[in-house]
Amino acid sequence: MIRSLIEFSLRFPLVIIGCALAVLVGGVVRLQTAKWDVFPEFAPPQITVQTEAPGLAAEEVEQLSALPVEAALGGVSRIKTLRSSSVFGLCVVTAIFEDGTNVLTARQLVSERLTEVRSRLPDIAGQPRLMPLTSSTSRLMMVGLTSDGKTSSQALRTLADWTIRRRLQAVPGVAHVELFGGEVKQYEIQVTPERLQRYAVTLNEVMTAARSATGFGGAGFLETENQRLPIRQRTRIECSEDLAAVPVAFRDGISLPLGDVADVRIANSDAYGGATINGLPGVMLVIHKQPDFNTLDVSVSVQTALDELAGTLPDDVTLHPLLFRQAAFIERAIANLSHSLLLGCGFVTVVLVLFLMNVRVLIISLTAIPLSLTGAILVLLGCGASLNAMTLGGRAIALEELVDDAIVDVENVIRRLRENRQSLNPRPLIDVVRDASLEVRSAILYASFIVMLVFLPVFFLDGLAGKLFGPLGIAYIVTIAVSLLIALTVTPAMCMLMLGGQSRSLDAEPWLVRICNAIYRRLLRSCLRHPRWVIAGAVAMMATAASAVPFLGGEFLPDFRESNFVVFMAGKSDSSLAESERSGTVLAKELMQIPGVKSVAQQIGRATMSRV
Repeated sequence: MIRSLIEFSLRFPLVIIGCALAVLVGGVVRLQTAKWDVFPEFAPPQITVQTEAPGLAAEEVEQLSALPVEAALGGVSRIKTLRSSSVFGLCVVTAIFEDGTNVLTARQLVSERLTEVRSRLPDIAGQPRLMPLTSSTSRLMMVGLTSDGKTSSQALRTLADWTIRRRLQAVPGVAHVELFGGEVKQYEIQVTPERLQRYAVTLNEVMTAARSATGFGGAGFLETENQRLPIRQRTRIECSEDLAAVPVAFRDGISLPLGDVADVRIANSDAYGGATINGLPGVMLVIHKQPDFNTLDVSVSVQTALDELAGTLPDDVTLHPLLFRQAAFIERAIANLSHSLLLGCGFVTVVLVLFLMNVRVLIISLTAIPLSLTGAILVLLGCGASLNAMTLGGRAIALEELVDDAIVDVENVIRRLRENRQSLNPRPLIDVVRDASLEVRSAILYASFIVMLVFLPVFFLDGLAGKLFGPLGIAYIVTIAVSLLIALTVTPAMCMLMLGGQSRSLDAEPWLVRICNAIYRRLLRSCLRHPRWVIAGAVAMMATAASAVPFLGGEFLPDFRESNFVVFMAGKSDSSLAESERSGTVLAKELMQIPGVKSVAQQIGRATMSRV
């Protein structure tokens, strides 16, 4: 098969070159629409169910909310692990499914079970809710809002909750926006037993009046001879006075307003968390991304939405859009890979120039690099893989080996062309190139497969390590396989087209090759005279390397040169939000004094309906 492939490439070199150009152009075009992410999807299919239970302690939440939800989800098929976490006012139940489970089907099954749970929960608990579907690295961006003092913390939170959050959740690819900090506006009705007794009003009547204050209902219509006019109820509450004017009961035909039996005012709801930006109280928005969306595209869309919102904010409100940006890691990885490619191509070019001293041979050898990389991109994206740190790392590791197969083939073709020119009966060019390529095909195949087998143990890793490092091994093997295919097709075709008239310039070996051969001959003679010393030296080096293994450090992942550092502070379990905010403010001011620190954002506690 390989012989037929090489012969076809030599007979139709223009066809092979045309296919190579198509792969190059197709890879570049496909790269523009590829899905980029930080890491491959390494988390198993999982569904999170959260239930709010305001006012209940963690033990009560566990008994009254978490246990009924767990009991309802326990029988769902293909669940591997079911765990729960309960804190003050919130329980989170996470169902982890077996690998390969369709997460949309699983969400449907879980949703059906949750409809039966509501009747078993206390009246104070809310409806169990499925959290939006997110990826394992879903935290896309962190945005902050601060005020110079004119805009209150309550108004800042209202702006973030009802304007900015809604706009960001409308961006395609955004799954969920969590809010930390600020004061949530609410209407409070403060009732005293004395006033209830004075007006003979029960607490249930007050609660009923408050619930119906903003209710809507059909009022029918008024029909005349010519038209029908609908009647609408206007029960909009815009201030505390509107709520205080709501009737609670009727006494002697006169309505008794809510403000007479209770104090109605605007206050802040109970806070479960907080946030500070650069040491100042503020509101933080954590934006999560949906799976199967391009991180770069979603980041650009979110940034565009933030730019639109920045022009509508009050003058004293400052928007901090770069507290955290996941796309910055991807852009840095792309820049590093581009730098590595340029540096590697530069080194390969220098080596080939010094050892080959021929421009056409240099072009043939370097062609393998862009073709191998673009061909690997087409294969990976065609199989549904994303471009991330692991796949980029696999291609970067394979970079130094991309030109090996092509150089071996070209060097042997040059040697055979040189010998053919010095022969008394020169053979046709196509025969020389074919025999030279077939002569080294075994060496090229064996070398490539041996290199691929080095990454074979990666595919036997299970769990988190297997899902994380598997794409790296796949990217490496695919890139090497594509470079092998190029060495068997494109390289012989280019040799056929470009080296036919170069026989005279290839007669003599370059001067650096002659010098290296002379040094190698002397070194080889010395080694052959003292084989035992050579073997002993090799064994000593192996023993030294083996003895150093226990002293080597080990890490699951290398340093990624991130620009964002996360500092965890753990205090007592009964620490107040005020004390946590005070401690974080002191730390933020100290961190801001470090050269190079641009911003410091603190996240305290949790957001409403947020992951624990």
